[in-house]
Amino acid sequence: MIPESLHTRENRAILTFLSGSSCHSDLALRLYEATEHLEDASEHCTDVQNYGFVVHETQGVIFAAAWGMQEIGFRLDAKRVRIALETGVRAVPEIGPEWVAFAPFRAGAPAMDLAFWATCAYRFAQGEDPS
Repeated sequence: MIPESLHTRENRAILTFLSGSSCHSDLALRLYEATEHLEDASEHCTDVQNYGFVVHETQGVIFAAAWGMQEIGFRLDAKRVRIALETGVRAVPEIGPEWVAFAPFRAGAPAMDLAFWATCAYRFAQGEDPS
């Protein structure tokens, strides 16, 4: 379940995008593994029994999400978005310019350091300078 406290203006676009989505359990596990080192990050799932989408947040800001069969999204600062796009990830303009999607199970894709990107997204959500 997504706590009511996350239904904010800042999170509206990602929650609208994810509405009604499911999430493969392997994908949710990959996101969990990428974020488990982040001290105060919390994980929320809309419906664990029926494989609902998953979001991770810190201080009320959603910074990561997993949906569908193959995508994990991170909310990043503009500099990191550019770098991520150069590595071949997908922009997700339907959520907003800060969101990119990684496909960790895509055949032939280079290995992705999801923990690195999760840390970047976490710090951005906390308002830290990404430099």
